[in-house]
Amino acid sequence: MTNARTLISNGNPMEKIVGFTRAVRVGPFIAVGGTAPVDAQ
Repeated sequence: MTNARTLISNGNPMEKIVGFTRAVRVGPFIAVGGTAPVDAQ
């Protein structure tokens, strides 16, 4: 039996560009990722 993976996003366009997600849920477990601000330069 496998658990579905659910990605939690807030819609920030950088998520797709850089390849990260705010949190991931797999079964009863939730992993939360930290992020830092980035400017255009």
